[in-house]
Amino acid sequence: MWIKKSLIRLLPFELKRGTSWLSIITALILTGVITKLGESILLVLVRLIRMGYEVFGDKLFELLSQTYEVSLASIIVGSIVFITFLFPIYRKIDRLVLAKIKKELIFKENFTNPTSWSLNYWGTKNPNKTNRIQDNKMIFEAAPEELIDPNNFFGACYDLKNGIFNGNKYEVSCQVAATKNATMKFQLWLHDTKGGNSSVKYPITPTIPTEEGETIGVKFIATETNAMRIHLHCQGGSGRITVNEVSVNKVK
Repeated sequence: MWIKKSLIRLLPFELKRGTSWLSIITALILTGVITKLGESILLVLVRLIRMGYEVFGDKLFELLSQTYEVSLASIIVGSIVFITFLFPIYRKIDRLVLAKIKKELIFKENFTNPTSWSLNYWGTKNPNKTNRIQDNKMIFEAAPEELIDPNNFFGACYDLKNGIFNGNKYEVSCQVAATKNATMKFQLWLHDTKGGNSSVKYPITPTIPTEEGETIGVKFIATETNAMRIHLHCQGGSGRITVNEVSVNKVK
């Protein structure tokens, strides 16, 4: 059982999403059809070459007709099709599927097998302390004098691209808490990978989270970048802030 759970943790969240699997399977089927069509076209082209350049065409036909489990022609065409067509087809199907549903969990981070978060953005003099992932939590612990930003802001961010499509609405939430008597402040801040007018924040100004913990959420409409940058944005002070979960849902 623990082996199964460990393997599941290693899977990227994209492969745990039901709609993603539907899109992947459909894309694989379509790619397979295109691959066979491409193989047929390639062999027709080789036959045409044989008509004009008999010796070269014969050698090429003989090479492509060799079989090692599958023909070399299939390997060449299959590789090209996979690289060129599979991912774009998957993205288009995934976008169509997600547009039809009312709510779908796109991303969930509980820091047991953390994704590639950028820690300590805007600079810190003590990076191992001020922002770290420990005991399945994102931890912020920074006094003002430890930070580079003149307004004492810093944090962790993550660029989410899978499942994010222009025009779709998403709800991002996180579970955050502060230690007793903390003066550090927190804000959930979202924008696309260009920033600018797509930026949304909650609360409007950073506040001190409760000691008991609370869920903070904000909605975001994706832009043409088809990506979302999630900031766990903090202002230095005394005490510690912890985030133990971040989730993103596609909503109507």
